[in-house]
Amino acid sequence: MSDKEVIIDRKTTNWNWALLQPHSVKINGEYMLKRLKIIQTPWFAVHLTKIYKPDSERYPHSHYRSAISFIISGGYSEVVFTDPNDLDIHHYRRHGRWSFHTIPISIAHNIVRVNKDEPLWTLLFAGPVTGDFVFWTPDGKIPYSDYGTGDNK
Repeated sequence: MSDKEVIIDRKTTNWNWALLQPHSVKINGEYMLKRLKIIQTPWFAVHLTKIYKPDSERYPHSHYRSAISFIISGGYSEVVFTDPNDLDIHHYRRHGRWSFHTIPISIAHNIVRVNKDEPLWTLLFAGPVTGDFVFWTPDGKIPYSDYGTGDNK
């Protein structure tokens, strides 16, 4: 899929502050995820998320805060990237029901498979805002607000 074919529609509240606020991401018109921001501050956050399908973006993304994710139901597989200058270096991780895993801001990832047997629900415990949500591309990092607008190379 080329970058021009990826149209991302994010419905969200304030980036730093939220209390019981919904957030959703649609990729090319279909829900990728729906999230309830139970509480979100610049210092910590707790989110309940339902993930409907794998990431359809061409490039992996990193997050703006490190987190620990707890899988309540379902499961997924992801590809993890550790070097933004070499996207050929990666490994796979599988996360099943009742598992915990870390999501440091120093990595990027793509969810490549979502179990279809049961809905995928995660509870995310995030730390302070210390980075930016960006996509890692061969041309460098692209901020989330600029990626998926149809104007990317």
